Amino acid sequence: MGKYSRTIRRFVGSRRAISTLLANVIVITMVISLGTMLYIWTTGVMGAYQGAAGIWFLTRGEVMKERLAIEEVWFTNIAPGDQKNITIYIRNVGANEIKIAAVYVNSTQAWTGAKAINVGQVSRISLDLRPLTANNKWGKGCVTYISVATLRGTVVKGYWQAPV
Repeated sequence: MGKYSRTIRRFVGSRRAISTLLANVIVITMVISLGTMLYIWTTGVMGAYQGAAGIWFLTRGEVMKERLAIEEVWFTNIAPGDQKNITIYIRNVGANEIKIAAVYVNSTQAWTGAKAINVGQVSRISLDLRPLTANNKWGKGCVTYISVATLRGTVVKGYWQAPV
């Protein structure tokens, strides 16, 4: 070691710079290693996003096959002057079975559940609006906003007028 220690001390203690060839090799090595780490990180992040996007597009395809229509809305009275009952007839006109999750009357949730309707079938949902707030009472000629939502997120809505 004594033979090389003087050379090492002279190299470390000197004011001479390292050669340009050695400097270029060090810089190229650093760039390649940082680029490799960046590539590995980017492919991992993009892979996670691509997986989530694939699931999103798959569920959107199922939603596109889901169609429903509100065929009729009946405003009925149980007792005279007690105008708080609505019956909604819903038809499945899509390619998939649908499951009704909620019904809203004047933007207030009036019914929740999971009622399944097969393709081409009609189902009836009866609403008793008495437990809801007073502004959900319908009167003759009154316009009522009704929306029906499925478990997959399809929403059908519209305005219906009570009979005069």
